[in-house]
Amino acid sequence: MKRSITTRKLRAAAHTICAAGVLLVATAVIAQARMDCTKVPRNHWMGRVAISQIAHASGYPVIKAISLEGSCYKVTALTALGLKADAYFNPVTGDVTAAWISVD
Repeated sequence: MKRSITTRKLRAAAHTICAAGVLLVATAVIAQARMDCTKVPRNHWMGRVAISQIAHASGYPVIKAISLEGSCYKVTALTALGLKADAYFNPVTGDVTAAWISVD
């Protein structure tokens, strides 16, 4: 009986990940055309530590690197499931503007 509950939970998680992936891909296609997250000057941006904390709270528990791309912070990380991800954050608001998750 426990096995069927686990299987249901895994299937539900897989469906959630797939739905989130579709949304992220759609967002990524839009963001790929322009990686402008903000027009606010850099002296008003959050620091890398703050972005790291936001990324961790957003579901990226293992942060590999944080870099600048355009006017966005690019966070290379692992998801809670251990999948490699690249997420782009607005440096002023901390919002995710685009994300890619690698499933290979």
